[in-house]
Amino acid sequence: MVSRWLSIYLAVAFHFTMKQDFDVNLFDFHYELLKFTDSLSLFFCINKPGVKKEEFHFFYKNGIPVPFIDKGNSQIIWPEWKADNTIYMDPFPFETELTIKIMQKKVAKDLITKHGIVKSYENTPCEILDLKLLSKE
Repeated sequence: MVSRWLSIYLAVAFHFTMKQDFDVNLFDFHYELLKFTDSLSLFFCINKPGVKKEEFHFFYKNGIPVPFIDKGNSQIIWPEWKADNTIYMDPFPFETELTIKIMQKKVAKDLITKHGIVKSYENTPCEILDLKLLSKE
């Protein structure tokens, strides 16, 4: 995952550094924000509602880094996902609580075995997962 982001970063940075009004700090901030939101969305998609900290997918055993809050002093978010799709976050990286919607498909392993991944994915309906993000404090 890191190499994908690095190659995107370098390509975009190279393109925009040719412009005189390019703001490197602003670009770095948005790049870090993109990486953070990507990590956060993967956390929601990889883990299940009600997951305990000890059962987090191995990507998140050390929390979710938030590098753009204070450059050089990366903070770690420890999400606490309740079974009711409420996620408490400490520290809370947003100004107010928010609700997000994630479209997902849950493809059953037995269907994949029977019909293959492509056909099983195509025939599985989408569902919307509503998640409420709150400060733990």
